[in-house]
Amino acid sequence: MNMKFMDGDIREISKSRTFRGILLGIVIAVIALLIFQVGVFVGETKATFSYGLGDNYYRAFEGRGVGSDTPPTGGHLDGTMPGAFGATGKVVAVDLPNIVIASSDDVEKTVTVATDTIVRQYQNTVTSNDITVDEYVVVIGEPEQDGDIDAKLIRIVPPPADGGVPGAATTSMAIPAIPEQGPAY
Repeated sequence: MNMKFMDGDIREISKSRTFRGILLGIVIAVIALLIFQVGVFVGETKATFSYGLGDNYYRAFEGRGVGSDTPPTGGHLDGTMPGAFGATGKVVAVDLPNIVIASSDDVEKTVTVATDTIVRQYQNTVTSNDITVDEYVVVIGEPEQDGDIDAKLIRIVPPPADGGVPGAATTSMAIPAIPEQGPAY
């Protein structure tokens, strides 16, 4: 065969509109498959997290283990909604990077303290080494698959007054009654 003849045919084919359309279609299909694969990866990661968290839901949010006979306790300050991303209570154990907090209804939650966790006491930023047993804390963070809380912010607060919520504002002032007025004409 003559190589010049084949070389000329390849050049003509690569210049044709049909060849360019087919090549563009292949490139678009490859890009679409890559985008689909990224979506599958993200979906699988979310599903894995949800599955692991589902196994530990009651431990994470209601303070009871899987298969426990303990009834749900809520976990929110008014007991109606789980405290999904945090904990409030008394520190009962410190073994950094973990601390254990007991809420007012004696449900213990394990909190993981990372190096980037912000720890505050009043207006001061302190370190996680300043957290001690019998202090009261409010923790804000993210749930981990094993039911623990990955702390983003820990605030050391004063002990609760009269068994209330730690760090909550209390007042002994009575709210004055609003005098009743007649209809406005």
